[in-house]
Amino acid sequence: MSRSNLLTLFNSFLQHGGDTAVVETLGYRRKKTTYAELSEMALLWSHALSGHGIGPGDRVLLWGPNSSDWIACFWAIQLRGAVAVPMDSGASIDFVQRVVQDAQVKLILRDQQQPELPRGVPSLVINHFHDVSVSLPPVSDAQVDSGDHASRSDLAEILFTSGTTSEPRGVVLTHGNFLANLEPLEKGIAEYRKYERWFHPLRFVGCSAEPRLRPIHDSLRATAPRRRGRL
Repeated sequence: MSRSNLLTLFNSFLQHGGDTAVVETLGYRRKKTTYAELSEMALLWSHALSGHGIGPGDRVLLWGPNSSDWIACFWAIQLRGAVAVPMDSGASIDFVQRVVQDAQVKLILRDQQQPELPRGVPSLVINHFHDVSVSLPPVSDAQVDSGDHASRSDLAEILFTSGTTSEPRGVVLTHGNFLANLEPLEKGIAEYRKYERWFHPLRFVGCSAEPRLRPIHDSLRATAPRRRGRL
């Protein structure tokens, strides 16, 4: 089946409800996030983005390490029809500021360990999900589904690398670029899904996605695009 955009995958999350979507290692404990929880987090963050004027085509910098918060915010950006600009947690302030300027970033979503930029673009801390959720009115579909109208040719992400010049270079990734990686995986995995429970104990260290989500998560963090472009 050929999908129209990435959100056709997000819309299937609730079908898996209480199943574990993401496992994170936090010190000596592990934190599990279900598909239902991930969906709720993404919808609420999408509503928060709407409140900050984020809409189709706007660029949102996503700055921090792998986490369920990062994944939820990525999907929130897609729900708004906006473009994610992921940034490595170890990036220097100078590099981040150049990317913000080059990509014309409108808002920054950052992990609490990342510093606030000294000037310019406003930011929200992605770890403060509870603060965001209690301060927002109930979410309606009309407020969060702008991205449903995206096509395979629409931008989903711009990945910046410094290359050999240390100057930010934007790599453009469309919904179609991601789906070209995901659809063959989805088709191949479908045949073996009945054996899925046998492989649940085989998780990665750190932040890992469960079998249904892992190909999606890995592809979203991929650095091998099919189309390149300088903004």
